Amino acid sequence: MTVEKIKNFFIPEQQPPNQLFNYRMNGILGHFEAWEQTCANIAPGLEKDGLITNLFQEIRNDPELGFPIADDRKKRRSLIDKLSSSRARIKEAETEIFNNLFELFSLKQNLVEGSEDGVEVAMLGALGAGKTTLIDRLSLLLEGQGKKVIYTKEPHLDNPVWRLSQKDRAFMGMSQWWFFLANMLFHLNNSVQTNNNDEKFRISDTHVITDIEMWAPWYHRIGDFPSQDFVTYQRLVNFFKPIIPKPKLLVILGPSFNNDLTLYTDNLMQGVTNRLKHEKARRQEKKFCQDPKYLTKQVEIVLELVKSIPQTWGIPILHLVADPLELYNSPQLQTQCTDQIIDAVTKLPSL
Repeated sequence: MTVEKIKNFFIPEQQPPNQLFNYRMNGILGHFEAWEQTCANIAPGLEKDGLITNLFQEIRNDPELGFPIADDRKKRRSLIDKLSSSRARIKEAETEIFNNLFELFSLKQNLVEGSEDGVEVAMLGALGAGKTTLIDRLSLLLEGQGKKVIYTKEPHLDNPVWRLSQKDRAFMGMSQWWFFLANMLFHLNNSVQTNNNDEKFRISDTHVITDIEMWAPWYHRIGDFPSQDFVTYQRLVNFFKPIIPKPKLLVILGPSFNNDLTLYTDNLMQGVTNRLKHEKARRQEKKFCQDPKYLTKQVEIVLELVKSIPQTWGIPILHLVADPLELYNSPQLQTQCTDQIIDAVTKLPSL
């Protein structure tokens, strides 16, 4: 594939955005993989930092990539301001992704392994399963006990192309790469900033691993994540897998293996429909309530992960069986579930 040299940003009308972006991502990963073959074992320090700087300059100067990042941020902002709203989001997302990719590469080369303070509890479940409801309840409970709580919510509203990706599958790869890199940087930088403090709880209704194991494969299964882009996503994940943070406990919300999946899925659809009446920012979720096949595939993936994640990632899981409508409407059930989470945390081997 021949890529025309572009000084600042690609122009969507000239090249399909997913194809050109995919090409650039694979090109950069190729540079990274080749560099690690010769430099990965060099100890962190000035020599390694210099080699990383040279690598980044080499990538920026690669004429085949037509690299889109402008060093002058004011100039880049001026270019974006001249574009339409949707095109500006594409440009901004591309810039954020590549800047985050470079930053994460640097962290990988200089990361010093060590034990993290506190406990991280993350959630995994289908759309509308009650993840946010339950994590909100858990946060209040822990804060009431005097615990230091770091609470992370779904970052989809910060993703410049998330809404575009829900309308046009050409942007799904860009959206999922943005999620992976942004979540990775948040977890790793947050870890560095909070080490050596008093015991804390880091809780989240999402996690890097839930994106990797559930959301990206689900979008691929329903045809919204083009196979070519999905393969590149997996290549990106595999490259950074050695530094992917793991929660101390992953809570998986879903039906039991003996439940009627049709009833459970119907209740998910009803719950999401009810939520959309009050949360207009999530209106793109409406299409997933128009056909049960979408949420059915999510539930199927959830049940697969109950079995596979402990082996694949070595993470303890807590499989919470709860009807989504009942969980939303019943404070008593919410309390029962949070009690189970706290009990599971106290029984973790490292505590």
